[in-house]
Amino acid sequence: MIDREAAKESFADSVLATLINFPLNYMLIWIAFRLEMTVMQTTLFCTSILFVVATYRKYRVRIHFKRKVV
Repeated sequence: MIDREAAKESFADSVLATLINFPLNYMLIWIAFRLEMTVMQTTLFCTSILFVVATYRKYRVRIHFKRKVV
């Protein structure tokens, strides 16, 4: 049996993540190129920022759906 609320939350979070991450990733790569970062520096830089943004986004989505259900 599929948990419809969990499926809605997962879908909403994935759509939101795509809308946020595409332009953010473009900007981060542009910054890395401008700063002439190495591949490892670029990887650490992008991963760190995307991790923080993803954690905050997921927290906000979870709170939204938690309030909606209760």
